Amino acid sequence: MTFFNNIISLCLPSTSTSTSQHYSGTLHNRDTSTVPSPADSRQHLAPSSDASAKAYATFPPPPLPPLPDGKKEGCVFCDVTVEKGFKIVYEDSNVAVFRDRTPGSEVHLLAVPKRHYDNVKTITKDDVPMVRELAQIGGKVLEELGIPPSRHRLGFHIPPFFSVNHLHLHLLSTPLPFPGSFKYRPSFPSVGSFFPFTQEKDRVKGWSWFVEVNQAIRILEAGKRVKVSGVSVPRHT
Repeated sequence: MTFFNNIISLCLPSTSTSTSQHYSGTLHNRDTSTVPSPADSRQHLAPSSDASAKAYATFPPPPLPPLPDGKKEGCVFCDVTVEKGFKIVYEDSNVAVFRDRTPGSEVHLLAVPKRHYDNVKTITKDDVPMVRELAQIGGKVLEELGIPPSRHRLGFHIPPFFSVNHLHLHLLSTPLPFPGSFKYRPSFPSVGSFFPFTQEKDRVKGWSWFVEVNQAIRILEAGKRVKVSGVSVPRHT
């Protein structure tokens, strides 16, 4: 059971799913012709499969050295394949999108870069194009599944409130039933808050374990790092 699920278990009856549960099932077959892919990529859908998947990594994940191809040995999300039971709905040379094994909403997908990045706390301003690519593809996939942009929630869990140490963007449809409404809730500070520095800085994010993707992009573009505590950035960044 992950660190975050330990918190949830204090609020709910014991209904959580063991981290040994695997991805499995038939892929979602659909036309992906409207999903844009990078200019140098060829998008494709993998065929259906009922293969079992490798279990989620447990927290805390052990430190592992990066491999020459940008992957990390032993990382479950560095090896997202149909053969391992992932329900892949979109894939190109940079990104894979697949269904979450424990969905928190009507539609709940994960978008992961194929190159290994540990998590949202470790990425920097240089990684903003990669984050934007995840968000763009993720939004288009949700639209193809019938979820309009007004019902999208895209974001990252911030360590230690996560289960797999490979950057993954949650793609959720709203409204979110409980406990999803609690687990995937970002913090948006109100405009004109009492903080004395808000005349020169904007409070982009309050205390939260989940950061919305546009919050993360603005924090990174300002040269700062995403963290659980609140983050302020200079105005007009």
